[in-house]
Amino acid sequence: MKKILLVASVASHIAQFHRPLVDMLHQYGFEIHAAAHNNMELKPGLKLDFIDKFIEVPFVRSVKDPKNVAAYKTIKRVIYSDDYVAIHCNTPIASVLTRLAARDARKHGAKVIYTAHGFQFFNGSSKKDWMIYYLSHQGL
Repeated sequence: MKKILLVASVASHIAQFHRPLVDMLHQYGFEIHAAAHNNMELKPGLKLDFIDKFIEVPFVRSVKDPKNVAAYKTIKRVIYSDDYVAIHCNTPIASVLTRLAARDARKHGAKVIYTAHGFQFFNGSSKKDWMIYYLSHQGL
């Protein structure tokens, strides 16, 4: 069965926004894995029961947090521990780390997609945000 990996900084993002996508992908025969920091205990009522496999990755939302080194190593291990046909990134920090970790996977045919939800590109946002998120998207 072909597998797709959904990646976000926190599991609640996937639980809140990705059920329709996952349901559609299941109809097409894909197995869906999700990788994120597990914050579900802070979000009563949300469930990831529509995901085939959940993988804890210790993403931290701050670019400067050194814990993201461990997150990078973990997501890289996740990517190369399975044969994903696509990796769908959804949140800025997790996306940058995942796209960096997936460079070799792309060379072997995996499609890496980043859905920029737009909140970091609003009129008046900092030049630093543009440099980190927008320009990194262009080259990764």
